[in-house]
Amino acid sequence: MPLSIQLSGQQSLGNGVTISSPASTVPCAQGMNNMRNTSTQSSWLRRLLDRMQGLQENNKVRSPAMKALKEALGDQGTEVVLYDKTPFGWGRSMDQNKLVIWKSHKGPDCFRFKMPGNGKKDKEVLQGTAAVQALIIREQCHDLKKELGETVSFESSPPQGKIFHKPVFWQNENHIDCLLPGSSPQNFARINDVKAAIIAFQQKELQTLTEKLQSNRIMQTDNTKTENGNHLNRTTAVGYNIDACNIRINNHAIAIAIAEQDRGKMGNQLALLKLYKKPVVAVLGSVVAGRDYFSTSSSFMSTKNLHITTTSTPEKPTELTKPFNVYQLQLKDANDAQATVKVVQLKDVSDAQEKVPAISKKNILALAEILKLHKDIVIQCGEGNRASQLMAVLAMQREALKNHSLEDIISTIEQYGHKGYLVPTASQIAVLVDIAREQGRPIVSISA
Repeated sequence: MPLSIQLSGQQSLGNGVTISSPASTVPCAQGMNNMRNTSTQSSWLRRLLDRMQGLQENNKVRSPAMKALKEALGDQGTEVVLYDKTPFGWGRSMDQNKLVIWKSHKGPDCFRFKMPGNGKKDKEVLQGTAAVQALIIREQCHDLKKELGETVSFESSPPQGKIFHKPVFWQNENHIDCLLPGSSPQNFARINDVKAAIIAFQQKELQTLTEKLQSNRIMQTDNTKTENGNHLNRTTAVGYNIDACNIRINNHAIAIAIAEQDRGKMGNQLALLKLYKKPVVAVLGSVVAGRDYFSTSSSFMSTKNLHITTTSTPEKPTELTKPFNVYQLQLKDANDAQATVKVVQLKDVSDAQEKVPAISKKNILALAEILKLHKDIVIQCGEGNRASQLMAVLAMQREALKNHSLEDIISTIEQYGHKGYLVPTASQIAVLVDIAREQGRPIVSISA
């Protein structure tokens, strides 16, 4: 939008009386010319107007040095604002959040600059076009790192002897080098080409993971057995006549996954919970009517005729627990043996349209933060998909499993649940991939 100036006229009638004509708006250039032609204007105001004229002619460089610089930058020139002289009002102008470069009086091929978001010009003088190009690329690299976050690594120099499981890029004078996992370094002149290569690699990596998980499922041995209406894995079933399995990875206990039980088996589930010292139960999503055992006080009978009463007390929410309903559940049997169970119920899983939507990255990390404070973790989930998503996050937080690929973790969880139960959906896998990339964890297993 062109700059404009509002002008108003005043005429004196003497005796201190003046008449003001209505204000009118004229284009900036015309207004400044009118003001220049007024004989009463002082020299400082003329210089001020000259500077304003320069601001209006943004990026219209005339000096040979700046024209040569603009031509040398090519497409990169769109990333900066160029001026022949120190721009008027550069600390407060519309260019405040841009990289601004102008001709310096230090020499014929010297330039000064102001960094984005900084109201002060830098003290450094850039010598030559190559120095300007290097400065622009440095800023572009920082912007790309900020945009892609921890899913990439921006290094100050070529990585030596390091193993990266995510894309790495670094500035190499006036261009960018990028190393994608499993390939050799590539050289790019434009930051947009680096971004495109990284995104293409990440999409291909996600596709490869999906294909390998599907292949692993076909190869897995089906250890499922059906007993008293329960679908159990022969190697990980927990007993107590409930549909549950105990998941371990490399002998590290992750959690017990338990399907939603009908009311007749609630007593068996509570009897299992009484075995542990202050266990925590994560309830993922809404609970079918009549199967809510934790939000109100009640009583249940196990198949071994063990009568268990429950007393439920809601916890006051904290910043960490806002997305959840949290209860302290006191269990007591007929022999007065007591236990305390913490129950954390996810309020809202997602607005996604799929049957079993993913738990958002923010919520699943917050839930894992709560659960990891407890030794014995039970995850209650009807379909098992969200349980597998949460188990994978818990496994990725284990220091002992930091070198395991996401593929290994998901495949192991699927293998030790009963067939088809602990299988994450596509959107849930996408969340897990995002978390794994931020950790620098390999996504797929590297074949020997």
